[in-house]
Amino acid sequence: MTRPSKSPQESGKPPRAAVAACALAGLCALLLMAAAVVLGPPPAEGFASEREAAVLASLAYAARRRLRLMLAPVVGVALLGIAYCVAYVLRFEAILGLNFSLTYALVLVCALELSLDLGLIPSTVFLSRTFDALPLDLAIVSREGETFRAARAARGLSGATRGVLASSAPRSLSWSEPDDADTRHHAWPISGGWAHLAQDVSGLNRVRGSLAARSSELARRNAMLENERQISQATSSLMAEERLVDEVEAALSVSLARIADILSSLPAKKDAPPAVRRKELERVRTLIAYCKRKGSLVLAEQADPELDCDRIRLIASELAGDLRAVGIDCAAVVDLAHPLPAQEMSVIYDCIYDFAFVAFESEDPVLMYHLGERDDGTCELRALLQTADEEDLAATDRARELKSLLSRRDTLFSVSGEEGSLRLVLRVRSGGERP
Repeated sequence: MTRPSKSPQESGKPPRAAVAACALAGLCALLLMAAAVVLGPPPAEGFASEREAAVLASLAYAARRRLRLMLAPVVGVALLGIAYCVAYVLRFEAILGLNFSLTYALVLVCALELSLDLGLIPSTVFLSRTFDALPLDLAIVSREGETFRAARAARGLSGATRGVLASSAPRSLSWSEPDDADTRHHAWPISGGWAHLAQDVSGLNRVRGSLAARSSELARRNAMLENERQISQATSSLMAEERLVDEVEAALSVSLARIADILSSLPAKKDAPPAVRRKELERVRTLIAYCKRKGSLVLAEQADPELDCDRIRLIASELAGDLRAVGIDCAAVVDLAHPLPAQEMSVIYDCIYDFAFVAFESEDPVLMYHLGERDDGTCELRALLQTADEEDLAATDRARELKSLLSRRDTLFSVSGEEGSLRLVLRVRSGGERP
């Protein structure tokens, strides 16, 4: 009677597919070991420096042809073993009839023998030949500077280089010799001597020289542009001062002519009541104050072309006091953080005094103005005149003269009015440096 067959699990023996899989894993591990021996172990944290990476790249470049020739039979045998293991796992009938252990041992032995015979194990067989073929001016020298081994591309050490190596302590060195500035020498201490590398930096020196020449040319151009800017700034300041002098002279001439007309037409005491004479004299006083303010701008610009904030506040307070002294209720608010040029302050004087002269012709005048800054960097004057008159103050001769004056200036303005009131919005540039 036949005995029933037992499964591999019941007999305690591993299945043949598992054995073949283990064998396949072993062959893969063999290939990985061979690659690791050829390429060397990977560093734990990358290459310690670019020099080590360059050395390994040079080794791979020098040995690439021989390595391909040597790896071909080893890889062929390993691939044959892998194909056998795969066929055994897939249970091909022709493969199942062979002795798996014997075949696997033969493939493994052939791969190892080929690796030993061809020099893959150890893989340092080509290091000396590779050092000679390095395309670098590299040499191994003793402490005294005597050459022990050098690459074929090395030019040899000069006496000055040997002297530097002989007199230096064991540390990394980098220097250039005075008579050969196109060569940069590097030396690293090794056991019993130095590793010396001479690097050709002639191209770098040419680039550095061209950059230095370009930098000198740019510095010269910058100096020339700075001189042109200073000349242009001085010319602009002189032209602005000349314009201010001409403007003030014209304003003073007109104001003095008005003062002369008022005084010449002033009635005698016996011919007019005191209130009429007082009002005309107050008008003269206001014109004299206007002349004084305009004339002070010329003197101020000679000392400083810009009026600081404290001085502008003082001027605004004095101006409001002058107007209150002649019977005009006046309030002024100044909120500035930067100075104003004298030319722009002259325009503001004209606006405020023109409003004052309109107020002289009105009943119960109240003048208020605010001088502040906007976000766009301009200075804005807002003035409002309230009176008990019933006419549109924007239609008066003084208001039309003010519009004509502002239209000839580099300003933005708006003059409007209605019955008993006159409004002005004026924007001029402010001075000072801004962040």
